Amino acid sequence: MHSNWRDIVSQHTLLIHSSCTLRCTHCKLWKTNPLPEETFVPSHIGHLLADGTFFDRYPRTRLYNIIGGEPLIGTDILPLLHLLKSAGIYTRVWTHGIVPIDHWHEIYPWINEVALYLPAPDRTEYRTITGTDGFDRIPEIIKDLRRNGIRVSLNAMMTPLMVEWLPYFHDIARDHRIPMTVTYYANGDFTTSEKDYIHRYNWVSGTIVFKLLKRHKHSCPGVPHMALQSPIEMARLYGKQVSDDIRKMMGL
Repeated sequence: MHSNWRDIVSQHTLLIHSSCTLRCTHCKLWKTNPLPEETFVPSHIGHLLADGTFFDRYPRTRLYNIIGGEPLIGTDILPLLHLLKSAGIYTRVWTHGIVPIDHWHEIYPWINEVALYLPAPDRTEYRTITGTDGFDRIPEIIKDLRRNGIRVSLNAMMTPLMVEWLPYFHDIARDHRIPMTVTYYANGDFTTSEKDYIHRYNWVSGTIVFKLLKRHKHSCPGVPHMALQSPIEMARLYGKQVSDDIRKMMGL
């Protein structure tokens, strides 16, 4: 993952849209935000890109988190990624990854990091939750990303039904030698013992747990959207020294 603490502070989270190609049982976005017929980048962003005025509306930070829905569906994301790259901005994409391989190859040159959302660590459970058969593609997607120099992390969201699967999420991250983020929502129907068990993974090397108070109603619940707004929370991904440096800088 990116290790410059200045980039952790200087970042922006851009929600492209709320549509998604998965049909996750714990998510309402795909029910209320059907896939558009033509474009997947909002028209106002398209106009800003065409006019060369994107940075009049959005900040020129060191790092952009690109989120959805599923932000990578549709090739019209490419002009935005081109712009961010040309501006020297580090781009981290939060995606479930199940997009055509040719589209991935178009995207590789323009991004720096992928936080790969995995709804379930098992083929049968993945299909039950998402309504798709994408699980078997995950290992090759991870390998292909790394072959192309893209940093990768595994992003898991806990529901009460997924807690018992947490070791299997970790096995996948460990086998591929990538870090893992675990997100859960404090208002979820978890028992105290389940919450304690999730938090034990804060002590597992390469793993960080985000406890969030609420979901962002327009973004994928698998994205720790509220944590992305907090430099202190994001600093936890990069080690205690970085976190301490940021606390001092912010006077905390």
